[in-house]
Amino acid sequence: ASAAQRTKNVKLLIYGNLLPLHQPLRLAEEIAMLDCLSKGRVICGVARGIPREYHVHNVAMDESRSRFEEAYEILVRAWRDEVFSFQGQYWSYKDVAIWPRPVQQPHPPVWMPVTGSKESIEWAASREIPITPGGSTAGLRSDTVRYYAECLAKHGKTISPEHITMAAVTYVAD
Repeated sequence: ASAAQRTKNVKLLIYGNLLPLHQPLRLAEEIAMLDCLSKGRVICGVARGIPREYHVHNVAMDESRSRFEEAYEILVRAWRDEVFSFQGQYWSYKDVAIWPRPVQQPHPPVWMPVTGSKESIEWAASREIPITPGGSTAGLRSDTVRYYAECLAKHGKTISPEHITMAAVTYVAD
């Protein structure tokens, strides 16, 4: 929220949203609020997380994929639909209408970091969600991007620069 007040043009990427471990409706509302405060400059990053985080929250790691996919559906429906109901394995809602509504419609952009899980790469490509390939070597990142492009092609899409973001360590000083 502070960055939204102090900037006018910069996109605000919130990249640490571990969907399986968040309450998805609350996350949808918080991201929508930031989208309003920034006048439509928020990008929502979604991830599954690592085993340590599941241990801390006492959530079984073998539930991570199904929790992630269910939470993602709730997140997008909360932003997109004026009112929605949802009955899932982990979360259930009836006649929900979030407020405020996000500025960006149908919803803020969603990006996803991937570190090599083929399932995650396939899932992101099936929804045309841009990825940030992780990995410690350029070769691993290149393999991830190549596989993502193949997965996009299976869905009739062609990879473009908008599909890939690269992480860079940056320091900004006054």
